[in-house]
Amino acid sequence: MANFAYAGYQNAGMWVVRYQLKSRQNIDSVIDFARDNGITDIFVQVIGRGRAYYKTSLLPKSPRIKKIKYDPLAYFCEQASRENIKVHAWINTMLVWSKHQKPYENDHPVNKLQDWFTFDNLNKSILSERQKTLKNKGIEGRFLSPAAIKVRQLYQKIVQELIDNYPINGIHLDYIRFPSPNYGYHPFVREKFRSMTGIDPLYIDNSDLLEEFTDIQETKQKWKDFRCNQIDSLIGNLAKITKKYQHIQLSAAVKPDPVEARNKYFQDWEEWLRKGLIDFVVAMNYTSDNQEFGRIVKHIKKRQIKDKVWMGIGTYNQNPVMTDRQFNLCIQDNYKGVVFFSYKSLIDKNLYVKKYGLD
Repeated sequence: MANFAYAGYQNAGMWVVRYQLKSRQNIDSVIDFARDNGITDIFVQVIGRGRAYYKTSLLPKSPRIKKIKYDPLAYFCEQASRENIKVHAWINTMLVWSKHQKPYENDHPVNKLQDWFTFDNLNKSILSERQKTLKNKGIEGRFLSPAAIKVRQLYQKIVQELIDNYPINGIHLDYIRFPSPNYGYHPFVREKFRSMTGIDPLYIDNSDLLEEFTDIQETKQKWKDFRCNQIDSLIGNLAKITKKYQHIQLSAAVKPDPVEARNKYFQDWEEWLRKGLIDFVVAMNYTSDNQEFGRIVKHIKKRQIKDKVWMGIGTYNQNPVMTDRQFNLCIQDNYKGVVFFSYKSLIDKNLYVKKYGLD
């Protein structure tokens, strides 16, 4: 591989999934690839499915690294620093488990915070659902409730700990959303909304019961806004920590269409940017349909937020030629950053920037 830098790109990143942290050799390979292919920012997964890939007492350590005698994140940061590559600690937040059997660790969120998982509109905790059932609904796994004080405190402690103990350049939040429009109905949340509006959100869709007492559409919008505010509040809590440090950027991986993100997942990332709660987002524009990819690129550009959006490109689901086209669409519309998902698929497909002319 020859040395190469992305022409005109000040921010070129890639996501590195947690499994790449299992050995020094793996980490060295990641850093070598980044250096040789002009990668400026690496989003390295340090928390996945409720388990940590660094030294912490806040979460159980992943079994994949239990036998490792060194700290993989510390080593990763050390090696990246030598090549002037920025490291963003990538955290899975609300999604903490995706298997049928429960984790065995007592300090895992599934066991430690079992009362604080989100509920659906049938008043059922997502923790009680079978993984196969969730998968059939298009839901990745078990999501925590962002309204829970204990959940917020956990992530505040995690973010502070990472900043205190590692020379990272950023905190990168993933799954900072609800799993679908049918979730967010934790009894505590319902009671809070009822105390504000007089209406239990479980019954909002039953217009026969409510139409005499309220404007149904207005109430539905209030309920959407209420769930958005829960995520906004968590983001705000974390932003208060990161803003104390000039060298730390707070970012999030988000659903690519800001309208759908807000209405379907209550992930109002456009508002996060406008309020300055977050430094930038990475829009996960993972489609092999170039027309759809281009639609998102144009849609975001029209909303006057492009300068704080890095475009996420999926390399796992398409060939190098299509990746090249999508990359060049971002260049044409002057996006400040692109991030490839993921390092493994770049390697598996032998997709080196120089080789395929992604310049």
